[in-house]
Amino acid sequence: MQRFGLLFKKHTSENYKSYLLSVGVLIGIMFLLMSFVTFKITGRIMNLNQQKVFYILFLFAAGTIFTSTVLANLGDKKKAIALLTLPATGMEKYLVSWLYSFVILLFAYTGIYYLVNTSVLHLFKQPGEEVKLFNIFAESNTFFQIFSSFAFLHSLAFLGSIWFEKTQFIKTAFIFLFFILILQLVNKQILQLLLGLELDSAVLFGDIAFLQNKERVIIKMPETYEYLLSLLLLVLGFILWTATYDRLKEKQV
Repeated sequence: MQRFGLLFKKHTSENYKSYLLSVGVLIGIMFLLMSFVTFKITGRIMNLNQQKVFYILFLFAAGTIFTSTVLANLGDKKKAIALLTLPATGMEKYLVSWLYSFVILLFAYTGIYYLVNTSVLHLFKQPGEEVKLFNIFAESNTFFQIFSSFAFLHSLAFLGSIWFEKTQFIKTAFIFLFFILILQLVNKQILQLLLGLELDSAVLFGDIAFLQNKERVIIKMPETYEYLLSLLLLVLGFILWTATYDRLKEKQV
């Protein structure tokens, strides 16, 4: 435990300046974009749904970009020597990177978001206009969906950060989007074969629609399905986290 604490302290002392700079940049970007949407596009303060969308988009974007860099040095053989020769186990090195890129990032980002969001809401609110603040913890189902989705995306970026030698985020994102595109293309065909219907549309892991007597019928997925999908993403995240650790052990050897 003492060795892990020293490793954590070393990582913090070497990277806190760049982390603080990243926080400053994130705050600036969030404030500008949220202010632009409020002032130029909507003309009124953001409603709860718009605040939720901003929370998710910034979390997924900032979280995956940051995560794709935490193990990047291990992807480059020339830069990996300094880290691999540290007197610490692979699990300790893994946990430091995982804690910073997942746990600490999640808490820090949430605090930053509410700081910026609250500032923008009160800055642009009109006299007498009521300010309603999006609460991520208000609905347990919403929180679980966001958490599981971020865990999955984090695990992808985490694996990509050690798997590729350069441009880890771009390569990981390209492979992921290409895979999703292929799934979306074959999803409709597979569902039509299974249901024996000519589908009008079929969203991947979502609602399906078809025409019946010239009327569009939409079949929505039940709430239990959304919960199971979130659980599946969380399981996939654990699998990819394990794969990242296995990749790190290979580097150690």
